Amino acid sequence: MFRFSLAALLGLVSFAALGCAALANATDLWRESMVTLMLGLLLTATLAAIIWRGERRALATGFAVFGWVYVLLVMIPAVNVRDDLLTEEALTWLYEFAHGADEQGGSVLQTVVFTDGAAGGEMIVSGSGRIRSWNAMKGGAPAVSFQSFADIGHSLWAIVIACLGAVVASLLSSGQRRRVARAAGG
Repeated sequence: MFRFSLAALLGLVSFAALGCAALANATDLWRESMVTLMLGLLLTATLAAIIWRGERRALATGFAVFGWVYVLLVMIPAVNVRDDLLTEEALTWLYEFAHGADEQGGSVLQTVVFTDGAAGGEMIVSGSGRIRSWNAMKGGAPAVSFQSFADIGHSLWAIVIACLGAVVASLLSSGQRRRVARAAGG
């Protein structure tokens, strides 16, 4: 079946560490980096699916198809199914777990930042049925916005789902080759 090399295991651990670091520090730079990484991997897999032959083509095709379908589901507003996906619920739960909820137990997921020139700093307003505000210069505000966190999380999910697609395509491709070999031999 599948055999994992030490390099593949190291790659998996590195991917998990990068994902955890990005989610823990979900800044705009991390969001942009992770979305760019995800799009770069999907574009590379698409090109590889065109160029490669045999089982490698199946791997690249599965990676590209599963990854692009997931991206279409979560990143294109016209599709409008993001809120219905289990991955969105998982990211919401993870965000609330990592960054807490407000005093009444409601989540603090909607954050708006605006600059108040008179106060000399940014005001951060956050609400979940009730509005709270903090002066960003004095601290106390949630440091990680849910939108950046969700975009990073969905980029990571796209890569994971693309890897599962590569495995499925490889299994289907190897099964098809075995059937063809048996039919030719028997």
